[in-house]
Amino acid sequence: MVHGGRDLAEAIIRTRDVRMVSFTGGFSTGESIAHTAGLKKLSMDLGGNAPVIVMADADLETVSAL
Repeated sequence: MVHGGRDLAEAIIRTRDVRMVSFTGGFSTGESIAHTAGLKKLSMDLGGNAPVIVMADADLETVSAL
């Protein structure tokens, strides 16, 4: 994990030495990363919305083992 500014991030994303980029954040930033990265693996969570409802009769032990 690297923390830094935009220039550092772009340099890391652009280099061929980095073979995969993982990003969690907004869509527009993810889109920019995809354009900058070129042909390499990307793993992104772009702020999706996946609500879950847990009912009172849910078997939490069974579903947590999945």
